[in-house]
Amino acid sequence: MICVLAALGLRLELDAARTLTVGGRPVIRNVPDKLSVSEDGGAGGVFLRAEFAREAAAHTIQLGTLECSRLLACARATRYWMAPAFGTRAGDVPLDTQLLLLELAPDAYAVVLPLIDHAFRASVHGGRGDALRLHAESGDREVCAGGMTALYVAGGADPFALVRSAVEEVAGRLRTFRPLSQKELPPSVDTFGWCTWDAFYSKVTPAGVLRGLGALHAAGVPPRTLILDDGWQSVTPPAADATTAPPAAAPPPAAP
Repeated sequence: MICVLAALGLRLELDAARTLTVGGRPVIRNVPDKLSVSEDGGAGGVFLRAEFAREAAAHTIQLGTLECSRLLACARATRYWMAPAFGTRAGDVPLDTQLLLLELAPDAYAVVLPLIDHAFRASVHGGRGDALRLHAESGDREVCAGGMTALYVAGGADPFALVRSAVEEVAGRLRTFRPLSQKELPPSVDTFGWCTWDAFYSKVTPAGVLRGLGALHAAGVPPRTLILDDGWQSVTPPAADATTAPPAAAPPPAAP
């Protein structure tokens, strides 16, 4: 039996029946033997190590049966963007979830953070029914491993303080990034700015920008920073349009 007293006063326990609990409330039942506590975090969470059946470039294993009243998952929705997802069961956890916040009761929460361990990156997602799964991959079929420190789990009574503490503890363990509390914010974050993407997407025009600036100024919130954003740069030539005349040839250079 492994017990850890969380910094916010809730006990995190993985008992002999392989049930992970926070404050006596079950979070994940039927945790497999291949998942074990590798070390206790100084702020009250635990780092969990996953052992896989063989060495490979990608692995997917079941973490157990998830129990919660509500959940918030932050998952990679596209190659570039994260998006939130909400639900009440493991089946609501999307692929490539990189932060999972669980409400167990009005005063009890748990956070699950998938980790990066050397060349491997972990994520979680829902399986059939209430099964929660772990996926780990290197992204290179030549880079293989048979195990990794895959997850950080902690519990607390305040979800905001819990997430902040969890990120800080993981940052201290991995030493690959700094949390917001250790970063110096630039002065520009204290001024209002406007990015044209939300208004025009890829159809940015001078007239539209001037109208937008005028409307914001008239509303009493003139932006101090303007970002002209019409989407990702593309290196693919536009498709030929038979109705469009070819561009006129450039004039010859003037004689010296």
